Amino acid sequence: MKLASYSKAPGKIIIAGEHFVVHGSRSLAAAIDKGILVKINKSDKHEIYSNYGNRFIQIEKNTNQPISDLAKRTLEFIGVDESLKITIDSDIPNSSGLGSSSAVMVATVSAIGEFFNVNLTKTDIYNLAMSGEKSIHGNPSGVDVAASVYGGIISFRKGENPTPVKMNSDLELIVIVSGIKRKTSILINKFTKVKSLSPNLFEAMLKSSDILIGEMQDALVSHNLQKIGALMNFYNSCLSYYGLDHVTTDELIDKSLSLGCYGSKITGAGGGGSVIAIAEKTKTSLITKQINQYGYECFSIKLPQEGVKCWTD
Repeated sequence: MKLASYSKAPGKIIIAGEHFVVHGSRSLAAAIDKGILVKINKSDKHEIYSNYGNRFIQIEKNTNQPISDLAKRTLEFIGVDESLKITIDSDIPNSSGLGSSSAVMVATVSAIGEFFNVNLTKTDIYNLAMSGEKSIHGNPSGVDVAASVYGGIISFRKGENPTPVKMNSDLELIVIVSGIKRKTSILINKFTKVKSLSPNLFEAMLKSSDILIGEMQDALVSHNLQKIGALMNFYNSCLSYYGLDHVTTDELIDKSLSLGCYGSKITGAGGGGSVIAIAEKTKTSLITKQINQYGYECFSIKLPQEGVKCWTD
């Protein structure tokens, strides 16, 4: 019997196409170098612990227990009836909109499979993790989970397998955490309401987004930073038009542009969370330091990054 198994699943950014992807358009997402580490041990009873500051505390003692429920579904899927201790350690900033919930689901499923020597496919991990993600966010597109499972940069359409975007060279982006909390399911519903108010415009925007995703993908592959930035700016304007902006993220976007970024946008659900920006590589470190001096957590990420990985003691 293994003493413990581990799984590290990355968080994500949405480069373009968030919200539109829920309704059938494509999006571009990428795994980042911050994520969730899950450790599995055998136990006399189901226990889940998570890090808060410098200590681990037991969580999910109430009726809504998405991680516990996911663990039980995973055990049923692999045909095992055991009690487990699940320990969750995160280096994803709190309330950042960088895919922490999907990474928890992906890492939990993967670590359980590893503990019992079951070779879960990426499709198995995706499907199981999605069942947990739905219990939290209601009607997610699945792009967060896909980015965490498969890694790299992916083109994603709901209901289809993700397509990897092969880069000719590494890409560096800036991430700024606003610290503004928001609930993803509420923002998804807010965007969806627009469909009933102006269905023809909504459909036209979906088609436009799908075309522009192709342009963004070409820009990523060719490393055209100015074009990537221009498309980021356009997408941010669209999301702001639909009421998914926030005064703090607007200020951060304006500040990043003033410091020399080609483009900047909210990433993920909006209403707070995080902002991503792109600049010349020679400017990235200085811009990051300057934004940190304003009191916001800001860091650079290099793409691509690998997806979920597992190992054992």
